[in-house]
Amino acid sequence: GSFDRFGGSVSISGDGSYAIAGERGNNVDRGAAYIFVRSGTSWSHQQKITAPDAAEDDRFGYSVSISSDGSYATVAAAYDDRPGFPASDNTGSAHIYVRSGTTWSHQSKIVSPDPGVADAFGYSVSISGDGSYAIAGAYRNDDSISSSGSAYFFARSGTSWSYQTKIRAPDPAPQD
Repeated sequence: GSFDRFGGSVSISGDGSYAIAGERGNNVDRGAAYIFVRSGTSWSHQQKITAPDAAEDDRFGYSVSISSDGSYATVAAAYDDRPGFPASDNTGSAHIYVRSGTTWSHQSKIVSPDPGVADAFGYSVSISGDGSYAIAGAYRNDDSISSSGSAYFFARSGTSWSYQTKIRAPDPAPQD
C-alpha cells in the first residue's frame, strides 16, 4: 500500500542465499519483513514475518539483519511501546527469528533492560554470522546526556536470548 516503505532496511546472508527486506509502514505502520531465498540466479519470496504483538505505529522492519548462514534474523520495531510507559513512548524492541527448513519462526523478543521514553531501541540491529549474538542500537538513549545514544548486546544460549552488556561512545555529547 501507500507508504509501506518496502526495502527501507535490507540484509543479505554471507553466502548470498538468503535476504531480508523490512517494510516498516505495512498495515498502518505495524510493519513486516520479507525473507527471500536464491536458487541459481533467481530470487523467490520465502516468507512474510510480522511481530507476534504487532500494534499500530510500532514500525516493525525499521531495521533488519540476517545471519551469515541464513539461519537467524533480527527485525526491529523501533517505535514499539512498553507496557507501563506513557502512550506512544517509542521505547522500541527487536525480534529474533530462526529458520527451520523453509519456515521462519519467532524465537524471542529482546528489549532494553533500562528503557526510556523515545529511546528507539532497535533503530539499528545486527546479528552475528552464526546467530549467537545480536546488537540493537538506541540512538536516543539518554543515560547521562540527552540523546547521546547507546547499543545493547544480547547472547543466545540454545533458544533463549539474554542481555549481556551496554556500550556507549567514550566521548558522549548531546544529540550524538
